[in-house]
Amino acid sequence: MTLIWPLLMIAIGVRITTWARASSPSGVYRLMRARASLLWGERADGFLLVAGALVALAGIAGLVGLW
Repeated sequence: MTLIWPLLMIAIGVRITTWARASSPSGVYRLMRARASLLWGERADGFLLVAGALVALAGIAGLVGLW
């Protein structure tokens, strides 16, 4: 696997996690939260927090060669 994809996954995961933690008014985050709230309701921020962390962890796993 090339080096760019795991690094990109880590960057996106960390960004989603920080947006979810701060309940950011960013346009991209508002769109993601609107989609997540259809299924998760008021727990959409928590879901996106966990999802962002899992994406970052998958990027770290790819970086060290676990997949």
